[in-house]
Amino acid sequence: MYSVYDETEQYYREHPNEGFTFVPVAYNAQMQCELVCFMRAADLVKEAREQGEMSGSPGESAWTEAVWRDRRCPRWSRWQLGVPPRDQVALENQRRLEEDRQQFELRLNAFSEQQQQRQRRADRRLAWIVAALAAVIGIIQLLAAILSMTPDALGCPLVKTVGGWFGWLSGLTCR
Repeated sequence: MYSVYDETEQYYREHPNEGFTFVPVAYNAQMQCELVCFMRAADLVKEAREQGEMSGSPGESAWTEAVWRDRRCPRWSRWQLGVPPRDQVALENQRRLEEDRQQFELRLNAFSEQQQQRQRRADRRLAWIVAALAAVIGIIQLLAAILSMTPDALGCPLVKTVGGWFGWLSGLTCR
């Protein structure tokens, strides 16, 4: 026995029963068939037999109840005319992959934006540190130049005047 999963005809959707003959697309002969859930989420044969035993009326009514029962399957998808089960599962998987890709892209964009914000903050912090370091180096160089100035240097009178304004610089300059 082998399995062929193919789309059933509309008649068998409206009038399901235990056994019927069917000519699958890939084979040029009638085959004895039964309706099954392609995802194997439900055992339709077992459910139809149990329904028939419980109701006392096996046959089409039991099969109709079993086939159309609301199962709340996690991977349920609406039947589309002309789309075999295998293709329908492939389309559903393709949709799911596309949704996953879009969600990944959104997460990636959010992460990228977060990284850019962190980088901008780090760049600003580094710029302030560099500016402060440059100011400190400049002040140290200025003090070193003032301390090394001789009394006959051209800038000595200016340094003495400015140093006098601040008081503490006047004793250090131009000796």
